Amino acid sequence: MNEEYLSVKEFAAAAGVSTQYIYKILGSSLKPYKKKIGKQTYIEKAAVQYIKEGFPSEKVNQPMQPDATNQMQPSENADMQPDATNEQPTNATDTTNQPEKELQSSKEIEVLRLLVEELQAEKEELKKDKEYLKQEANKWQQLLIDERNKVKLLEAAAEKQQEKEEIEIEEVTEIKEAAAEEVVQQDQQQPDQGQQDQQLPKTFFARLKWLFKGNNN
Repeated sequence: MNEEYLSVKEFAAAAGVSTQYIYKILGSSLKPYKKKIGKQTYIEKAAVQYIKEGFPSEKVNQPMQPDATNQMQPSENADMQPDATNEQPTNATDTTNQPEKELQSSKEIEVLRLLVEELQAEKEELKKDKEYLKQEANKWQQLLIDERNKVKLLEAAAEKQQEKEEIEIEEVTEIKEAAAEEVVQQDQQQPDQGQQDQQLPKTFFARLKWLFKGNNN
């Protein structure tokens, strides 16, 4: 940088005042001596003596040279009395802290990236869980259908068994009734009751056996 110009911080140090005070008078007393290079503000080095001795326009109204005490007083007043130029220190501070802000922004971006990756991983896990639950639901649904089919088959088999048993009971009953009727007819055909008592067995199955035996003869 040209040695004829100083940065705001360097100029304030050379003049023995605060940077806030320099920013305060940048738009007024130092306006003819400042120069903008890129985003950085520079001030002519020769203007340092005007801070110490007073600016030419100020000497008319203030013939007395400021001493060290007076030099610091504007700095204190500058902190307490805001004007339109107060926006400039903010901009300069932002420029000075630009790398810091960029670092903070990079950290925030990295955190957001990690959050996005974490959310994406959780989304994949939820998708897998959903697919697993769907498969389990289908499996249990199929098992339920199979069990219902088994119950229906068992019920159908039980009905058939019951029908078969009922048919067998009916057949046995018909046989018994037919045998009893045949025995009665045989009794009616015997002339001698005493002889009939000797020939006919006393029990039902003995009479049934006797009846079939007689029919075979």
